[in-house]
Amino acid sequence: MQKRKKTGAEKAGAEKRRNGKNAGAGKTPKEKKRTHCGKSSCAAEEGRTNEMSEKLTRDDIRKIREEIDHRILVLRPKITKEIAEAAAMGDRSENFEYYAAKRANGENNSRIEYLERMLKTAEVIRDESGENEVGLNKAVEVYNKNRDKTDTYKIVTPIRGDSRAGRISIESPIGKALFGHRKGDTVHVETPSGGFDLEIKSVEKNEEDDDIRSF
Repeated sequence: MQKRKKTGAEKAGAEKRRNGKNAGAGKTPKEKKRTHCGKSSCAAEEGRTNEMSEKLTRDDIRKIREEIDHRILVLRPKITKEIAEAAAMGDRSENFEYYAAKRANGENNSRIEYLERMLKTAEVIRDESGENEVGLNKAVEVYNKNRDKTDTYKIVTPIRGDSRAGRISIESPIGKALFGHRKGDTVHVETPSGGFDLEIKSVEKNEEDDDIRSF
């Protein structure tokens, strides 16, 4: 029987398969794993993980777990009871109590999911700053030369940041500029409008129990 000649497409396919096999030859298991993952897709995956992670202290984690327990063990049964009582009133078309309880239930469940997701992706950090060095839970008095004004900020993790209460996140422009510097240093805070300088006048430990942000 006369052997059929391969077409150009079939020859190209065979060559491609041979090249694919040769590409993995001689590589270690670790190298093969990296090849399979794909350089660009791995980098994107790592980027998503870093963006999602929340920097938390052990105390932050304790407070989050306490809130989760309270919402599951105390608030959830209370709201469930309110929904049942409101539903028993009959017509729900104009039943304000029923829809208010349903809304409260949704908000409570969303908060629980938010906090649990935060714990799963958290990066645990701790303060290792020295005396008179800006670090976590330190109250820092600074002098703004541009405004000729003195302010005091407490440096905290992002989940406890509240500029209105004077709590500045380590991820904020001011927090990043101050972190790791000492009393007497002058730092530059970068802003879209150009920035400003702050002189560190004092650094003191502040162990006040701060609230964690709502969302």
